[in-house]
Amino acid sequence: MGNRKQPFGYRIEQGQIVLHPKEAKLVRWIFTQYNSGNAYSTLVDMLKEQEVAYDEGKLWNKNMVARILQDTRYVGDGRYPAIITQKDLDEALDKRKKKCVQTDHSQINKVLRQLSGRQCIEGMEQRVLHLYCEIGRLVSQRPEKGAAVAASEYLTEQYPELSGFSPRNLRRMRDFYKMYADAPEWLKLAKQIGWTQNAVLLEADLTAEQRAWYLQAVFEFGWSKNELKYAIETSMHEEMPLDYPADPCYTMDITQGSERNENDQDTIYLLRQYLQESDGRV
Repeated sequence: MGNRKQPFGYRIEQGQIVLHPKEAKLVRWIFTQYNSGNAYSTLVDMLKEQEVAYDEGKLWNKNMVARILQDTRYVGDGRYPAIITQKDLDEALDKRKKKCVQTDHSQINKVLRQLSGRQCIEGMEQRVLHLYCEIGRLVSQRPEKGAAVAASEYLTEQYPELSGFSPRNLRRMRDFYKMYADAPEWLKLAKQIGWTQNAVLLEADLTAEQRAWYLQAVFEFGWSKNELKYAIETSMHEEMPLDYPADPCYTMDITQGSERNENDQDTIYLLRQYLQESDGRV
């Protein structure tokens, strides 16, 4: 059973598709748990603890869970006997739909597929920063509270092999977009430095003018994250002048009003190898 011939929950007996008792029971459990509010990651953790495997020799993952929750055959379609009710399926599909950011994902998905396949192509770091900015734009356009959490769950479910989509990181992407929405020249410069340095600038207690100074300094001197933190802690902007262009509409203090709480995870950076500096510093 290394490659499944039938959907999880079914098997062939005497030429007929019938229920696989243990698997069918697990299908019902998965729908019940998901519709009760459990996320994919929680379901995967629980599924790894039980004895029924999705495929022999393979551990449960989010793709397997997603495949089950989207399979309309579980309500019965003539060939396949019903395992769940139409109400169970509709509830799961509706829940998933509400998590999806309603917009055109074609460009985001294109870059994410490249990252998922580990295609190390020229300019990937800039593409990642552009991707973060685009995700931030989409999240910022969602009016409802908790949009970052919903987007985080959606992206995690769609791309379980990639990291970097925690709610905290999604909020940072949103703040990154808002920070430079009216300052394209500064945005262009921000995309030339690493995401780790951008995250430090987003969360530092700086005025807009001070943040612009440190952005320019990171670009000019190639500071690592730790070097940037030290420069901010020692107020280096007061000691060393920099020549940088006039600030175009760059007045937003992004540190105000951010959705953060003590349960936020530390940032996990998407495909870290693409965001490292040439000497390996982060």
